[in-house]
Amino acid sequence: EAYLVHNLSKKGMCVEAYVLICLLMTSAGMFISSTSFLPGTFSMYLFTVATASVLSGKTDLVIISCAASVILGWSVTAIAALPYALWVLVTGKLVQSLKVSFASAAILLALTFAFDSFFYGRYALSLYSFLSYNVFGSGDSALYGVENSTYYLRNGANNLNLLLPLSLLAPFLFIARTCFRKFRDKASVLLIACSPQWVWLGAITLLPHKEERFMYVVYPQIMLAASATIVYIGSLLACVSKKHFRLLKVLAIAAAVICSSALSVSRVGALLWNYNANMRIYMGIHGMSPKADGDGSPPCVVCMGSEWYEYPSSFFVPQSCKVNFLKSEFGGVLPAHFNASLGGTRSAAAYLNDRNEADDRQYIEDESACTFLVALKYDDKLSEPKLQKKGWNVVKELHYVQSSASKALYRALYIPFLSRRNLKYNYYVLYNKA
Repeated sequence: EAYLVHNLSKKGMCVEAYVLICLLMTSAGMFISSTSFLPGTFSMYLFTVATASVLSGKTDLVIISCAASVILGWSVTAIAALPYALWVLVTGKLVQSLKVSFASAAILLALTFAFDSFFYGRYALSLYSFLSYNVFGSGDSALYGVENSTYYLRNGANNLNLLLPLSLLAPFLFIARTCFRKFRDKASVLLIACSPQWVWLGAITLLPHKEERFMYVVYPQIMLAASATIVYIGSLLACVSKKHFRLLKVLAIAAAVICSSALSVSRVGALLWNYNANMRIYMGIHGMSPKADGDGSPPCVVCMGSEWYEYPSSFFVPQSCKVNFLKSEFGGVLPAHFNASLGGTRSAAAYLNDRNEADDRQYIEDESACTFLVALKYDDKLSEPKLQKKGWNVVKELHYVQSSASKALYRALYIPFLSRRNLKYNYYVLYNKA
């Protein structure tokens, strides 16, 4: 991000650089995406380097960054790299660019093949596996849910607020400014640097299955386009008055940045206030779990049912505890345990499948073995109906927003004094056996 801001400033766009660094620091979208352990986040930062390299005219670094994103990160980001590939072909030295492309691809593929083969215990290439299933094979992402074409606009309104519409307006402003010799060079380079976001957003909108994380790849380009748009609009508004041009421009830009930052802070507050109960519940198990007996068996078992997808990760559960799944209303395939005795990454549970079908082997056999149960409570009823009479004691319960019964505005943004009165809550509950 610093490299991107630095190169933008070196290109003679200092005001845009100041705005960009403010947006990167305060954006709710960056708050969420930058801390996620996801391929999209890895690719996001590689594309940030590529974008900065476009601004500085370093075609070799653009090629290497995009190649690393596609081969090491998320292969479908090749779609987002298409505008940069065209730019390299047009502006770079063709022979040199081809040499860098083939060399970087060969080295990265060889490294990936070596690591994949070692960890899977057979000849394997994760890039080939991904493409053979998701692109050329029988993979159907729609099995995991579908959304309509407005999904990313709605999601962008939550995490990017004003920045998404400003970034969508940017290409028209860039094209218009290329008509003026004074602005042509800067507008042209910004149009190229920001172009992956529009190609990528168009591509992922066409897919039936949509997720917020898919947008992460182009968040910095969205910030860059929005920062330029804010500066352009600030200049246009200041031109209305011939007096105090500089002051009016600064005020207009500051107002946009402050407004966007305030909305982002409100969004982050809503996430922390409304939806952090699951992490706090799992962290609450620390200190309550019994010590290991020394016989190799886990002294406690943490069970969950249909709320399994809210489970953050094993880092939030004591090492002395094991996580298991109860049979619930959820009817899809569930994650398998890591089993070092069977080879760890070299083995896979027999029940895993590509049809999202549940299997009895994914559930705990003896439900009485559960030491703790994590579940949602709706109107004093457990989210797992068949567990109502099992005799569980409440150890800890925390408010958790009930989305279907709460107003969208107050779910999306934290508004002091008003949010709590306009939201309906369920309870995220940690139980132990009576």
